[in-house]
Amino acid sequence: MTDHLGADRFHEILRKDRCPVCFLTQLSEVERLRSFLSEFVNDPQVRKRISASGGFCHRHAWMSVSSGNNPVGVGLVHQALLAEGLDRVGHAAKPGLFGSSRKQEECIVCAWKRHVEDNFCRQFAAAWGGSPKLREEFDKNGILCFPHLEKALKTAPKREDKASLVSAGRKALDGLLEELSEFLGKQDHLRSHEKTGPEWDSWIRAVRMMVGEKGTG
Repeated sequence: MTDHLGADRFHEILRKDRCPVCFLTQLSEVERLRSFLSEFVNDPQVRKRISASGGFCHRHAWMSVSSGNNPVGVGLVHQALLAEGLDRVGHAAKPGLFGSSRKQEECIVCAWKRHVEDNFCRQFAAAWGGSPKLREEFDKNGILCFPHLEKALKTAPKREDKASLVSAGRKALDGLLEELSEFLGKQDHLRSHEKTGPEWDSWIRAVRMMVGEKGTG
């Protein structure tokens, strides 16, 4: 059986300490935000969506600042948002509400992230079913966070693929649980003399595997 066309991209980024779907989603999310600020900030339809959502969500607003990619783009977006906000305040029956009763649409970058995240989960499930090489490498060096393992399982087309993905996903997460138990065990004063091993950051990885990579929630 030949490898699935999408298997190599997942195979190359497998690591024991990160979910490949989280990793690809985060890369795509940052690239989408940069592209928007550089190329689409004056697009009327995009600006309409930004206005309807009241701007970016808290996380993506600050991501646009911290990226340092395009201060002019960030400035243009928020110039319009500030003007709209002041207009709403001026017409509000109770000044200070800032039009908070208006129903807002989803942040444009959040909507994009959700779309590509679902797509990457489908691609991973398809690659899993068609690539023995991916399954073999995942057994040695891979892990999926709980949210993306669940999504991938929902899209896996064959029962045998679901079963093998469950088995591999559990094995990787069981390994993390063992390392976390080792880390916590060494916090006991009776074991305080023992050197720290690869379990030193298991408490961080445990959070990552429960909720996904930081910045992708």
